[in-house]
Amino acid sequence: MVPFAMEMVDNSLHMVGCVTVPTGVGNTELQVNVLKNLKANGYCGTPSFLLNIAEKAEEMGLDLKKDLNLQVAFGGCRDASGIVRLKLEEKFGLILRQSYGTADIGCLGYECMLKNGMHVPDDKIVEIMDPETGKQLPPGKTGEIVATPLTRSIL
Repeated sequence: MVPFAMEMVDNSLHMVGCVTVPTGVGNTELQVNVLKNLKANGYCGTPSFLLNIAEKAEEMGLDLKKDLNLQVAFGGCRDASGIVRLKLEEKFGLILRQSYGTADIGCLGYECMLKNGMHVPDDKIVEIMDPETGKQLPPGKTGEIVATPLTRSIL
């Protein structure tokens, strides 16, 4: 995630009472030790990096389900679905949900616990448009994403 997006995630987590430990990328052995020693139960970041962390922890002789406390993961990136998701959910025994957003507008969609598709936040309009005709496409069709943030004014 880009720094601005991570700041939005951190701020949201703080608003609901979570403690966050921003660790950045790289130094996977340190990441494993932070997860283990702080008994972290959640992860926000790219699922592919969490898979790197899992592989490093296994190299270090750790049992991911017994030695680490991860219960949930929230990731943004195309690798949050499919094979990477299944591997992480199986390896850690955690729940992984995904989001989609941009640095300039923020979150455009996120999964809930039911894992039945993306939900659009109330403060955005997200449309999938045909790039050739400029017309909105029906659900399930591939096109260009057009996102509009809604401004709320107090009168």
